[in-house]
Amino acid sequence: MELCQCAISNDIKIGHIRCRNAISPSKIPGVKYCLNPYVGCEHGCIYCYAVFMKRFTEHSEEWGKFVDTKLGFVKRLSVQLGETKPGTLMLGTVTDAYQPLEAEMKLTRRCLELLAGRDLEVHIQTKSDLVLRDLDLLKKIKNCWVGFTITTPDQEMARQFEPRACEVSRRLKALRILNRNQIRTFAFVGPILPAFSDNAESLRELFRELKLTGTDKIYIDRMHYWGDRWMRIRSFVENHHPQFLDYYQWSRNNYRQYSDKLKDIIRRSLIGMDLDCEVVF
Repeated sequence: MELCQCAISNDIKIGHIRCRNAISPSKIPGVKYCLNPYVGCEHGCIYCYAVFMKRFTEHSEEWGKFVDTKLGFVKRLSVQLGETKPGTLMLGTVTDAYQPLEAEMKLTRRCLELLAGRDLEVHIQTKSDLVLRDLDLLKKIKNCWVGFTITTPDQEMARQFEPRACEVSRRLKALRILNRNQIRTFAFVGPILPAFSDNAESLRELFRELKLTGTDKIYIDRMHYWGDRWMRIRSFVENHHPQFLDYYQWSRNNYRQYSDKLKDIIRRSLIGMDLDCEVVF
């Protein structure tokens, strides 16, 4: 990717790259296309699975400290939509399409203007209630789902793992508003945080909160440590919660044993909840 003019904003380096393709094929099961208006994400989540994207950039900054907007993205999307067959398109698979920069750039909103009326099922996954700004456009999309990632009901702990993401309470409120406006919604409870939210009390509290929002579907995932993620997670735990480092290493080294343990905790936490949940690990 060719890096163009850059500036520093709120300790985040904001740059611009030239867009080659707006719509890309997706490797996510059930999703045919993906749409990512930005490279990088301001949220700086410790567990972010998209950290691998850094190797395709020219940035020396750590993941979470830079964002590149894609020049010509909306124009390219307009061209590609004319060549795109029906299917499911997901907005924000390796970035958050509603991260803070979107409030200024409005790339995502301009994408939705083009997607409205198209024969595509549009899924959006975010951690920001900025998505409510575009409620007028979401209503114009024939088959639209909006989901929020929520890892824990504990706002203090969420702030540590997701330092610049929207507060959990605001995500829950946004789910309620979207449902009242007849937008189909889902919650992605993942990754469940070892030592912090992988217990029945925490999960049951979160499931109770989600039930009150009226959300249609809940997906649940565990912490994964593939690639560069383990280095980020280990460094965070060592520096902030060293008493849990052994537990994190155990959950990483004993994947099946930890997964079975967590599935049992999830099962017990859901008793009597009457929620449509799917465990995806």
